[in-house]
Amino acid sequence: MTTLYEIRDRIVDLYRRFDYILRPLAKFAMAFVLLREINVSLGWMERLNNTLLTVIIALVCTLMPMSMVAAVLALVILLHLYALSMEAAAVGAAIFLIVFLVFFRFAPHNAVILLLMPLACKMDLHYAIPLAAGLLFNVGAAVPVALGVVIKEYLQVVADNSARLRGSESVEQLLKNIRFLCDKMVHNRAMWVVAGTMAATVVVVYFIRKLAVAHAWTIASAAGILTEILIFIYAEKHFDVPAALGDHLVWMLVSLLIALIITFFVFNVDFARIENIQFADDDYYYYVKAVPRVSASAPDRNATDFYSEAAERDLFDYGIDEVTEEEKELAGTPTVFRDSSAEGQPAPEAAAGEDAAEEDAASFGAAAGAGIFDRIGNRFRAMMDAYKQKGAEKAAEAEASAEEAAETAGETVTAEETITAEADIEDASEEAAEETVAADAEPAAEDDTGFVVEDAEETAQAIEAEESLGKKTGDEV
Repeated sequence: MTTLYEIRDRIVDLYRRFDYILRPLAKFAMAFVLLREINVSLGWMERLNNTLLTVIIALVCTLMPMSMVAAVLALVILLHLYALSMEAAAVGAAIFLIVFLVFFRFAPHNAVILLLMPLACKMDLHYAIPLAAGLLFNVGAAVPVALGVVIKEYLQVVADNSARLRGSESVEQLLKNIRFLCDKMVHNRAMWVVAGTMAATVVVVYFIRKLAVAHAWTIASAAGILTEILIFIYAEKHFDVPAALGDHLVWMLVSLLIALIITFFVFNVDFARIENIQFADDDYYYYVKAVPRVSASAPDRNATDFYSEAAERDLFDYGIDEVTEEEKELAGTPTVFRDSSAEGQPAPEAAAGEDAAEEDAASFGAAAGAGIFDRIGNRFRAMMDAYKQKGAEKAAEAEASAEEAAETAGETVTAEETITAEADIEDASEEAAEETVAADAEPAAEDDTGFVVEDAEETAQAIEAEESLGKKTGDEV
């Protein structure tokens, strides 16, 4: 099974690498095959049967989107029908008009199904198209599946009655042929049963493969085949439509195999390792089921890696500053490679030498690996200690800043009190000066000797008042 996974991964990787080449090539191949099949099945216009012209049209289709490719193929079909008879072209144009109106309304991005369905009906692989459409596309793919059945059936009716439709000369004959073609399409119960069965299969496969159950794609494929069988049995009993399950059962099994191959490449997961995850945000709770994909593990390499300059650079990337000389000396062991695909067995001496080298390499690898992880651990612990030290320094700086802010606030309060005390001193000084001026303005008395004598008592009281005011002001400051 691992080999199959490896092959699948290589194919997927190849497609991803050369997608820009493979997609145009696939489109060219599909357009060329469809044009070739149209020319072989119809072939009423000889000019279109030229192989070179077919290649040119296919190259032009390569540059177009798939919906335009469908329009080009429809134009080629109408040209062949017109070469046969005008009434066949008129009815075909009406059918294509209805088909494209319905198609572009419900499934404009599923043109590849509309193109492949008539070709698959020609190859009896039309049971596989609904399974693939339900697995790879949305539920709208049921529309092009059913329309493809209608187109294929109309072309078959025209091909079976080409002799009757050719060479209509009168208008009456032309109208009769148009009515004949319309009756053949409307009253064709087998066509409608097949179209309805294909559409129902797409719906069943789509909704089952969307279920969150294990092996949903495999169950959907099996359910699609079972749906086709049951509807055909019911139609045979109630609508007199021959089912012929014995003839088509083999092709149904082949279609189921194709669906399983698609599942293997697109949706191959390991349901034994399902993980249920739960998480939440501010608005929702999420319950997630994670299913891992199955992928082939990388093949084992039978080679031994030894010390090199590149390895030393890798050590520096991990933060290891130096490599000891002892490790470098041990690393000097020559590299030994063993090619498991080489023919024959090595000589005994060479085998013994290789075994000894492998033992030395293993011992060195264990010792060097242990030393590397020890150094990584030491460097990690040193980084954590440095981080803690930086945190402590930042905390101390924050505390010092807080203390400085508190001291600054205290100094601000003291400065305000000093300014208030100085204002009080200035007011007291002004009052004292006013009292002194008033005392000087009073008339002085003379003593008996003729000198001017001041009132001693008033002077002493003024001095005492000034001294007491100055002392009070000093205390406040």
